[in-house]
This record gives sequence, C-alpha cells and structure tokens, in this order.
Amino acid sequence: MPRRPADSRKPAPSPPPQSWSGLVESYAPAEGAEGWLLCGSAAQPWPARIEAVEAVFEHGVLTGTLLSVFIADDHTQGQRFIALFQAPRPPVGPLRQLADGLGLRLHAQDARLEDAQAAGARGRAMLHAAAKASDIANTIRAALPVPAYTGNDSLTPLGLPLRIAIDAVIRIPPAGIAIEGGLVDPMRLVTRLALRQGTTCQVLERDHWALMPRPDLAPPGSAEDAIRHGGTTGFLAYAQGPFLAAAPPWLEVETRDGTIAHLPLPRPAEGAGLAVIEQILALPRPPLARISTVLAHTIGPIARGLNRARLALRPTPQRQDFGPLPASPDRALIIPLHGRVDFMALQLALFSARPDPGCEILYILDDPRLAEEAERMAQSCWMRFRLPFSLLDLGAHLGYAPANNAGLAAARAAHLCLLNADVFPRQGEGMAWLPRLCAPLGKPAVGAVGATLLFEDGTLQHGGMEYQRVASLPPWPFPIHPGKGAKPGPAQPALREVSALTGACLAIRRADLQALGGLDEDCIIADFEDAALCEALRARGLRIMLQPDVVLYHLERQTPGSHAPWRSGATLVNASHFAARWNPDAQG
Repeated sequence: MPRRPADSRKPAPSPPPQSWSGLVESYAPAEGAEGWLLCGSAAQPWPARIEAVEAVFEHGVLTGTLLSVFIADDHTQGQRFIALFQAPRPPVGPLRQLADGLGLRLHAQDARLEDAQAAGARGRAMLHAAAKASDIANTIRAALPVPAYTGNDSLTPLGLPLRIAIDAVIRIPPAGIAIEGGLVDPMRLVTRLALRQGTTCQVLERDHWALMPRPDLAPPGSAEDAIRHGGTTGFLAYAQGPFLAAAPPWLEVETRDGTIAHLPLPRPAEGAGLAVIEQILALPRPPLARISTVLAHTIGPIARGLNRARLALRPTPQRQDFGPLPASPDRALIIPLHGRVDFMALQLALFSARPDPGCEILYILDDPRLAEEAERMAQSCWMRFRLPFSLLDLGAHLGYAPANNAGLAAARAAHLCLLNADVFPRQGEGMAWLPRLCAPLGKPAVGAVGATLLFEDGTLQHGGMEYQRVASLPPWPFPIHPGKGAKPGPAQPALREVSALTGACLAIRRADLQALGGLDEDCIIADFEDAALCEALRARGLRIMLQPDVVLYHLERQTPGSHAPWRSGATLVNASHFAARWNPDAQG
C-alpha cells in the first residue's frame, strides 16, 4: 500500500498580539514609598492590569505593574485614563514612554511632572467619573496624595455652597465613633466623607446613614429625597475604627472636582447611657430599601456598642431574703420586675394557695425608681402570704436578658423557670403546675419546655411560636403566636415539639443556660431573647417542647413604657441581630 505523502502544509502563524497606544499627559509620585500616577488619553482601553511594564525615564528604566481605570471621553470619542505604575521611585529624570512585550506603548515625551496635590485632586475627580468602583480603582485611590491635616477647618475657606453641621461625636465601644449632624449640599458637591484619625480612615457610606429631618437647616422635606439628590438632611453615621481615645478625629470631605478639605471634630464623648440609646432607637424608620443596611451598619452597631458599655458597669445586685428559703431547691422561678411591682403581690397570693416546698422564688428588680416601693411590697407579701422568696435589686435598668442572667447567677436549683411578673396560675392551682412543666427536663434531649398561656378572657396567648416574615420589612424571621386571640381547642396533654417558646414562661436546665452564657444580652432591653435562646439550644442538639396541659394566664405587655416610641426601634434592631446570627439566609 503506497504511503500517503507527508503533509507539506506549514502551521498557521499565531495571530499578532493586539497593540495599544496612548498618550501620558501628566505624571506624579504616588502616595507612599513606591509608584507613579499617570493621566492621559487613549483610543481604546487596554487590560486593567498589565505585568512587566517598562517605564523609560531619561536616566534609567524601571519595571513594574500598570493598573489602569478608563473613563469615556465624549469630546474625543476616546478614553481618558488614570493609572498607577507600581515601581520604585528613584530620581531618574523625565518620563519618556511606557511599554511591555505584548503591544502596549504609551508616549510620554511631552508629559509634565505634576504637583502631587494637583495630581491627587485630578485623580479623584476622574475616579468619581468612572462607571463603577473596582479593586483596581480602590488601589489607585489609595495611592492618590492627600493634603496633610493641619488641625484647622479647610472646608469653610473654600467658599463652597455647602455646610456640614456636627451636633455630637460619641465614642462607641470598643473602638468606633458615631457622628450626628446635618448636611446642606444643594449642588451635590460632596462625593465622599471619611472619618480620619492618624492613619486610620473609614469612609462614611451615605447608604448606611440613618436620616432625620433638619428643619433648623432648611425647610422640612423628605430626608430620603435630600440624601439622594443632595439637598439638606440630618444624619447619624458610624465608623468602626479602630479609633483611639488619645486624639480627636476629623472629617475628610471630598468634592466633585477631587478637592479634599478637612473639618475638625471635638473629642468624642464617653459613657453615653440608656437615654442616648433610646434616642437612637427612636429615629425615623428607614424605608424598606435601606432598612436592612442602616440597621446592620449604623443603628445596630451603635446601640449594641453603647448597651454593652453600660452593662459592663452594672452594679452588684443587692439581695434580700424573706422567710426561710429551701435548703436544696429542685426548681427556681426567676421573675423580673420593671415598671410596676403590684404583680408581685398578686402572684404570691395565688402561689400561696398550693406552695411548692422544692422551689426557690427570685424576684429581680430591674427598675431603680421602684426600689423603696418594691421593698415595702416584699415585706407586705411575706407578712400576708408567708411564702418565702428573695428580692434582688439590680440598682439599674439593664433589660430583660441581664435581669434573667442575674437570676441565673443567684439560683441554686437544677431546673429554672423564666417567668414574667404578669403570668398567673389558674384559681386554686398555686404552684402545682411548676413540677409538671419541669418534668420533661429529665429527658436529656429536651432543652426547653413552655406552657399554654391564655389571656384573661380565656383566649389563646401562647401555644408555641413559629417564624414568619413581615411584608413591610426585610425577610427577617419574626416569632409569631399561631392562633393568638382564638378560643383554644380541646386540651392536648401530649408533649409536642415547637419552633420556639415565649420567655414569659420557659423552663430550662440551669446547666444548659450556664453553658450558653445566659440569655443574649445583645438583644437590647427586650424582644427576641427567647427566640435566640431556643435557637441556641437547638444548635446544641436539644429540642424545644410545649407542655400543653400546663395552662396559665398571661396579661401581656401591661408594663408602663412597653409602648414607648423607641421600643419599635429596639424590636427592629433585635430582629436584624437575630436574623444575622441565627438565620443569615433571611437577610436577603
């Protein structure tokens, strides 16, 4: 068989590399020890990052990496560019050209060496005009020279039609800073605000601000429209830091033309307490499109940071015992008191109908305003009902979770029942319900047990909780009470598993609650502590159970102040915190 003649065709030549050309119009040293900033024009863009680029200077050649950002130029139908050539900066004379081995050639014979501050302003203006931010744009921005802070106001002397009013600067533990103020910027000149202290710099992203009307600066209007279109708005902003306490910070203000000015700030105030937290939580609710971001980046971190700081200073509880306490209790009732103490008398009167000798009763006073009244009430209750109990005065208003955690620290029993002061047994039952509620805790797989709770008219208040989204809010899980307000069906004695339980009546092993570190004190004042506890137990492989045949009455939210305007803000902050910690996918 004859051989096939060899294929005499030559391999096809590889396509020639693409070539790019451009003109460097100005260059300047970058911020820091290495690098050059380049500005110029090109017919078309080249790759944003090119390695092994050679820069030819009059007295030497440097090799480095070229990072570029392009901006369309409507006048020339081409591209403007700003670039960072990352290479050492020895004094090697004027720049002549930049090139690589793949077709890039930038001519620079007529390029001028620009003043560093002018180059910084030009570069910032160009980056602001770029279509979108990128890692390379951020790297170039960081290399742009910034005017040194002299400690003086350099914004006002510019004479621009804008004003920034600073009302308060507050240190947020451990190392953040909150700024409350107002912005008047009808021409939308401000493109960037940053908080600086020494080498620490945090951009105050406007999308993260909590907004409020400022009629003192301009006629009232929509804060959202003001922030979107410039205009006037009040704002609360937060910077994480770390910022040190040793030196005051300042605002760095960047305008559309790339100019940077500074505005000195007072030294941040320390030790803001509950009153400031309540003011922050009472701010107007952000619209749905921004609420998740504002709560996660501003209101939430500020409120939690201030709350942690005040809880770190909590006084030592003062304890008074009334009557001979059980030597080795099996069960403990932990009952916080806030806003009113008369519920103590009603509960103890009902409990005394059938006492539980194996139970210690701990009332936790979370309201220093009522200390004298609570002590008189406690003495009266002991004299009338002869049912032993203890009163712990926290000496401050700490909130639901810290109050229960104080009870946890004081309790001796193996089984605990967290009980609201407005939860009462049915007539004649006394404390007979408590051993039945705690009995399932003898099973190792059970983590918490709840009861059926009724309103005073006999309708259902709680029969276990489920999670549900709220249409007007981000997709956070809110614990809801199925069948709430309806007539309860026939009693179902069988223990059953539920998604969550209310903290109004919840039995748990003391060892399990101690292992969790107590209730989550980042749930501010009240709301979501019970749901967070249930999720923490479930994460440890424990089950959340309802004991339907344990039935009590719950008056629900009869405490003065439970409907204060800031409480809805606290609920939203706690909802955001709960979703982030226990259901991240719900953030959306």
